[in-house]
Amino acid sequence: MGLLESISSGKYDRSLDRIITACQERKENRIYSLKVGDRVKFGPTVRPEYLRGQKATILSWRRTRVLIQLDDSAYTGRFRSGRIIAHAQGLLPVDELEN
Repeated sequence: MGLLESISSGKYDRSLDRIITACQERKENRIYSLKVGDRVKFGPTVRPEYLRGQKATILSWRRTRVLIQLDDSAYTGRFRSGRIIAHAQGLLPVDELEN
């Protein structure tokens, strides 16, 4: 039985709060490990919805936000230039998704 199945079955019910906290901290640390030039993908909670799943490259950091360049095929909606300032929390590294 894998970790997710064990959690779903209730094996770790006494530790759920600690597991949630650890996952949130890990997610935050992963976000701030992104660097200029890294490939990212918009996550499933990003708005506007048509950006979800679109891939881009990080151009620069601006505190908790990043300036990104969408892939050519992803220029949609009001982002026709392909450049967007986005919250880093909505981005996922492409490498982790592809593996």
